[in-house]
Amino acid sequence: MICNILTDVTDTWRVKDLVISNLIWKGILQYFKSGPVLQFRDLSRLNVKFSKSDLEMLPILLESCPKLESFVLELVKGKYIFREKKDSKVMFSTVPQCLVSLLKFVEWKRAYSLFEGEMELIRYFLKNSTILEKFRLDAYSTEKAKCAFLQELLAMPRCSSICEIHYSFIPRKNIEYFVG
Repeated sequence: MICNILTDVTDTWRVKDLVISNLIWKGILQYFKSGPVLQFRDLSRLNVKFSKSDLEMLPILLESCPKLESFVLELVKGKYIFREKKDSKVMFSTVPQCLVSLLKFVEWKRAYSLFEGEMELIRYFLKNSTILEKFRLDAYSTEKAKCAFLQELLAMPRCSSICEIHYSFIPRKNIEYFVG
C-alpha cells in the first residue's frame, strides 16, 4: 500500500511540500530498503520526524529530493529507544544535490539531549550547504552543556557566507529524560 501511495506522490501529484510522521517514515524506509529509491523531483519543503535509529537513511532521503530548499528534521523517541545500544552512524558517500545548489533553510529539533554523532551531522550540513541562509536548532540541555555545545556550534566552518545559526535553548527540567 505504501508503495502505491509513494509512487503516486512522486509521479502524479508533483508534491512540493511534504510532512512525514515517524510512522509513515517507517513505511518509506521499508520501501527504500526493498526497492528502487524514489525521486521526489518537485519537493521543495520537507518536514520529517526521525528516531535516532532512522538517521542512517537520511542520505537516501536527501538524495531523493534534488529541489529541496527547506528541511525540518525533528528527532523523536523511537518505539524501541531504550533498547538501542548505540547511535546510528550517518554516512554520506556524496553530497546530495539539494545541499550543493538549493537548500536555504534547515531546522533541527530534538526532544532529548545531544547524542553521539549529532555534531558531525550538523557540521556536515553547515560545511556542504553552499547557499544555506539559516540553520535553526531547538534543543534541550543543561546550562553547562549548552555553553559547550554553543561554543562548538559557532566554531564550525560554514560553506555559505550568509548562513545564520539560530539556537533555542529549552531547559532540561521541562522534558522527559532520555536514557540511551
